[in-house]
Amino acid sequence: MNRFTILLLCFAFSVQAETFGDWVYNIIPSTNSGVPNAAAVVGYTGSGGAVTIPTSINDIPVTRIGLPVIPETNIGYGDTLSIFTIPDSETGIGGSAFSTSAGVTSISIPSTITEIGRRAFFSCLDLTSIDVAPDNPYYSSQGGVLYNKNKTSLVAFPSGKAGTFSIPSSVTSINNEAFKGCSKLTAITIPDSVTSIGFEAFAYCSSLTSITLPDNVSTIQYGTFARCTALSSVMLPNNIGAIWRHAFLDCIRLTDITFPQRLSIFDSGSFAGCTVLSKAYFLGSFPALIIMSIPDQFVFPESNQFGFTYVNVSMGFSSNTTIKYRFGATGWNDYIPGVTPIELLPPNIKNLSFVEVGGITKIRLTFETFPEWQYEVQKSSDLLSWSTVATFSGDGSDKAFEEKTADRAFYRIYLYWVPYN
Repeated sequence: MNRFTILLLCFAFSVQAETFGDWVYNIIPSTNSGVPNAAAVVGYTGSGGAVTIPTSINDIPVTRIGLPVIPETNIGYGDTLSIFTIPDSETGIGGSAFSTSAGVTSISIPSTITEIGRRAFFSCLDLTSIDVAPDNPYYSSQGGVLYNKNKTSLVAFPSGKAGTFSIPSSVTSINNEAFKGCSKLTAITIPDSVTSIGFEAFAYCSSLTSITLPDNVSTIQYGTFARCTALSSVMLPNNIGAIWRHAFLDCIRLTDITFPQRLSIFDSGSFAGCTVLSKAYFLGSFPALIIMSIPDQFVFPESNQFGFTYVNVSMGFSSNTTIKYRFGATGWNDYIPGVTPIELLPPNIKNLSFVEVGGITKIRLTFETFPEWQYEVQKSSDLLSWSTVATFSGDGSDKAFEEKTADRAFYRIYLYWVPYN
């Protein structure tokens, strides 16, 4: 088997990296009198296979994978390892600790781990299982997926897991970057219990073809679906009020989308690179357009580092996108650089009459339809409870509805865009 050697870069750290057998490590100096130093494993040069990190190096306890003072330190396990076991002496896993370590299929986390940094398992393309000791007080696992202890937050999904996945109903939040880089994930079911989805939660899920967000989600964060290059269908819930920058960056197969009535904040870069997006329908009034500026040294999830500028800017759609808005919505007549929004008019009632058919009096309603829209004729006896009595698909032609008259009946036409419903 080929041996694997990492190249350790020099960071601003108090001591130089040292070696112990197949391991590269740093000493973490103690800042408290009477507390001994500790060691942090930062690299591996062995032949691979199933590997367990040593509990101590030269009688110094190993307490960490990656350096605590460097939030993103890839320790570079390469493609030689398959099963990785972390000993009970460890208390923390640093940010990006296993990032891009191809070949690792399983990671076991002991009960002593109290902290797992950002992107700790990002792009481990063969990783299919993250298993946590049952007595860990901070984390848990189910089916190889990492959660917080009570399974209300989904922390990380293994990048190597393929196919479909259903999030448990106990989950209320999806962490920042939880599914980032899971390129083998083709479909996901998100339960109604989920109320928040973090930054870049599904970014680079390049096999994900569709997504339906639950009704309780109100914000689509920065980069949530960035570069989901197979994504062609997105169902936004009615409660979405804000869509932030790069939310759907480079979703090159997304062809149409409908924005709910409550949308009030829209970042002009949220759909950048969506080159085949041809139809954008807005059910509400014109949202406030912003430009989100991100500092060079941005660290998730400190959202106060964002800068927001409310300006009269382009909505950021490509020149191929047609923007339409619901009739009666306000603000769309104002100047919008780069686009000419089209108002969708209410159904045009062409004829309302009563006809005799075989001695039976019927009401007949004729109305104009538009392509891509679905029309429902609804009926009520008290203007409170309505039922659908006929459905028509719009195709640009006139449609006719008729039924036997009742002693007391009210009718209305309800329309919706077909992909949204």
